[in-house]
Amino acid sequence: MPLPCPTTCPCRVGEVIRLQCMAHGTPPLRFDWSKVNGSLPSTAQVQGGDLQINLATENDAGTYKCVSSNTVGRSEAFAKVSVRSPLSVKVSPQVEVKAPGMAVEFTCAAKGGHQG
Repeated sequence: MPLPCPTTCPCRVGEVIRLQCMAHGTPPLRFDWSKVNGSLPSTAQVQGGDLQINLATENDAGTYKCVSSNTVGRSEAFAKVSVRSPLSVKVSPQVEVKAPGMAVEFTCAAKGGHQG
């Protein structure tokens, strides 16, 4: 039965995601990686049981499946990837000129954080 390492993979936007599928059985062993409910990103590279995703984006978050097979049978394992983006805050308007005593209203919006 294959075992993905790690089974959960938290990372940040821009980092490299590395998943390794390890299996034991009668050679030759074949490994196939896929993304559950999606497709592998264009930046994904598969080499044997290893999956590497370069320059991670929030869209790369999700569950990945490794299927290992040989002439005797097949087995699958899953790894969950979460991608965090830096927190950013925007205040608008940045400059507001009003007469003394007048009300001033600013809007603050935050984005980023945990995904997947």
